[in-house]
Amino acid sequence: MKRASQLCRRASGTAVCALAILASLASAPALGVPGAGTRGGPAGNGHPIFARMACITRLPVIATAPSPFAAAYRRVLPITMTSHAAAIRHLRVSLYTFDGDLLGRSIRRSLLHSAVVRVKLRYGLQPGAYTLYAEGEPNADPSCGPKHSSRVLRFKACAASLPVLFGQPPGGSAADYEGFVSFTLGSRGALIRALNVSLTNFAGELFGSTRLPVLFGAVTVNIPLTRQLVPGGYTITVSGSIPSQPPACEGPSAEQVLTFT
Repeated sequence: MKRASQLCRRASGTAVCALAILASLASAPALGVPGAGTRGGPAGNGHPIFARMACITRLPVIATAPSPFAAAYRRVLPITMTSHAAAIRHLRVSLYTFDGDLLGRSIRRSLLHSAVVRVKLRYGLQPGAYTLYAEGEPNADPSCGPKHSSRVLRFKACAASLPVLFGQPPGGSAADYEGFVSFTLGSRGALIRALNVSLTNFAGELFGSTRLPVLFGAVTVNIPLTRQLVPGGYTITVSGSIPSQPPACEGPSAEQVLTFT
């Protein structure tokens, strides 16, 4: 620009002065901005300043567990990790209690798009909340260093009782029941499979049993009697499997007390 000012003083006329300034700018070195300068030069894209500006500052991953029930995870917690970066190198996934105790860890050399990371557990999980911590390198430039992210995972307990509803329970005179005992059984929303229905007295003696392959809605259940009813108290016990729960959840049950005279 100094040389351009000298040319302006020597030149006569505004137009000539403007042309002198433009000529000076055209011959000047390119400014150090992204995309300017020679490739890899100190003023180009390879400058450390611009590399740091492009660094991802937080690990761009989403972590999900396949089941919300703690009983499903005794030895391994399979976590689906989905990355929003092109690739993540040296991925480490750890699971902690809120008190900071390490429960499990997994190391993966690289993550591209999505993969299941198997976190090996030191102990089987119990119902409650945990912190999942992930660390890795999502940037192509190693100088950006590792980044991390964390999220809270919550796991619940297995159902304590079978979600069924008993209709009007049978009762009256025990002598009136010859051959079977009938009652209405309904499902409270959940689909239930492999139901076992039994009738016992308070001493635990079995008076009859039957099975239902599936229950959704309401059905009439007929329990064939293996012996004649006598006056006293009895219990109908219904157990079954809820498909939404993992096999590790023991089959929940429900009971209904009956009284015959």
